[in-house]
Amino acid sequence: LERGPQGLFSEGIQWGGEDVLGTTLSRLRAADVPYHMLEFWYDVDRPEDLRLMRAHVPTLIEMGIPLPQRALALLQLEDRSW
Repeated sequence: LERGPQGLFSEGIQWGGEDVLGTTLSRLRAADVPYHMLEFWYDVDRPEDLRLMRAHVPTLIEMGIPLPQRALALLQLEDRSW
């Protein structure tokens, strides 16, 4: 942590790869940094990710799966705002 906690998240991580979460958690544990995991939800980085989430929302609601607050905020975004 000599360079600050941000070094834990940026150095040598293949962003968008399969190991981002595992690598990050390993580094946090090794440095004894407390963390909290949010419940699983969609990874919305691009407009097509938002469109996919929007397409699934009616079925999720029908199934009784609660939408997290961040999902409700994302649903208010318009594609053109990207």
